[in-house]
Amino acid sequence: NHPGGCVAYRFREPKIDGSCSTFVFSTDFEPDENGYDERLMRFWQGADVVMADAQYEPLDAPDEFQRLNKFMPGWGHSDYQRDLIIATQAGVGRLLLTHHEPKLGDSYHDGLEERARREAEKQADLLQKTKPVDVCLARQGMRIQL
Repeated sequence: NHPGGCVAYRFREPKIDGSCSTFVFSTDFEPDENGYDERLMRFWQGADVVMADAQYEPLDAPDEFQRLNKFMPGWGHSDYQRDLIIATQAGVGRLLLTHHEPKLGDSYHDGLEERARREAEKQADLLQKTKPVDVCLARQGMRIQL
């Protein structure tokens, strides 16, 4: 639901023990109530790592954050809260937030990462999960071991 479309990828890497590690790359999507979130949740289901679009603040974010980075309906991007709702329901192990707002600097994004961690704990509590999704911002040069 991104203007011009978008593509998501799901990679599975077999392990020696016969199980698989799964990495999902899923950007340029906007949360909606028309079944897209449900399809996305199935696509993310059980992934070890998901890299997802989190450009904006959630719609219900405090005004101080909305003024800086207001959610823009129709632009085809998501926020950390919606990503964490989907990731928690899908049983994702680690969520890497990407598509950072380019007009805002490190201080803002450090705060966003902390807000996302608190949201992960909240979602885990709501769904009675034993532990929250491990969430952080994707960073240049970051390496992920599956």
